[in-house]
Amino acid sequence: MSESSEKKLKDFQKVQLNFAQHLRDPEHSNPPENIEDRRLKIYRDLFFSNIKGLVTQTFPVLRQFYSQEQWDKLIREFMIGHKAHTPMFLEVSSEFVEFLQNTYQPGENDPPFMLELAHYEWVELAVSVMDVEPELDKIDPDGDLLLQSPY
Repeated sequence: MSESSEKKLKDFQKVQLNFAQHLRDPEHSNPPENIEDRRLKIYRDLFFSNIKGLVTQTFPVLRQFYSQEQWDKLIREFMIGHKAHTPMFLEVSSEFVEFLQNTYQPGENDPPFMLELAHYEWVELAVSVMDVEPELDKIDPDGDLLLQSPY
């Protein structure tokens, strides 16, 4: 956010922005004033654990290519480097793929097929939660099922 647009924010919005920046990047963002660190730590840990849990659950095969430290670092880079466009939990995985595709710079510890694998694993989730019902009454079980596929 630019300095001029930050000046236009109301006080509570500045506090919210500072709080969110600190949760994303506690090592480089000052904590909000008048909140004891013990309480902030609870939010930092919850925020990180929730994002990490969602990403780990959606990308279990990709996760296997990383040590715990490397995976935590990747999740933190995602939290810092990608501004999500939705708060919906199911969308976090597509935001992660978008981050890998547009922002993340793969390193020597990343598999060369990282983006493709992440996309594949995301597609698995997307298909599993699709709200589409095939029109089975239009399929002739004695006909060519491939030609009749609704997909």
